Amino acid sequence: MRESGTGHAVAGRSLDRYQAARGGQTPAEVTGDRGFDSKANRKELEGRKIYNGICPKAPSALKERMRERRFVRLQQRRSQTEARIAIFKNGFLGAPLPVKGYAHQNLQVAWAVLTHNLWCLARQPRQRTVEAAVIN
Repeated sequence: MRESGTGHAVAGRSLDRYQAARGGQTPAEVTGDRGFDSKANRKELEGRKIYNGICPKAPSALKERMRERRFVRLQQRRSQTEARIAIFKNGFLGAPLPVKGYAHQNLQVAWAVLTHNLWCLARQPRQRTVEAAVIN
């Protein structure tokens, strides 16, 4: 939702792409960090009747929004997603990508996703039914 190079959020074009990709379906809610907060985005979301879960820039406005259960839920979910992306990007992908060209970069990302997912699976505790089946 950012306009290239300016840092100002531009929700309208992003929402148009979302709707085009999903047969006209509109999201019920949109969330983002403080960089996406702008008068234009607030107006755009209000006009489309989409819940604004974007973190406000003003600390007083953020304090007020933190009283809303839905807003808090969206911000918690956003922070979990951002943390997972950081783990993936910094721990498995590397920056910059060590390969050149889209095809090679695409392959590098695919291998990194597979490695990350296997790492996540390996860290999960075993289920007791699986352990019982192995023992018997």
